[in-house]
Amino acid sequence: MTFENNIKKAIEEIKLKNYSEAKEYIHFAILEDDTSPETHNLLGIIAEFAGNLSLSGKHYRAAYALDPTFKPACNNLERITMFSYRLNRKCIDYGENYDSIH
Repeated sequence: MTFENNIKKAIEEIKLKNYSEAKEYIHFAILEDDTSPETHNLLGIIAEFAGNLSLSGKHYRAAYALDPTFKPACNNLERITMFSYRLNRKCIDYGENYDSIH
């Protein structure tokens, strides 16, 4: 399976709340490209849904460090660091519409 397909399947599994399956697809994507911000963004989303904002922030920051122009990670990091943060699944930026997916 290609990097793009692994990312798409991971997003589908996250939306279905199948986080362990999503992590498997993410890990396959990392094997294809270990410098991709998309993988860390998705791991951040999973950590956020698990209630671990510290870990999600680390993943969003890692995605940003890998590619500062990757807007989904920037959007997610900005959202979780807001004073009035409240988890809203509709505001999560999966990066599906970001053009630089490999």
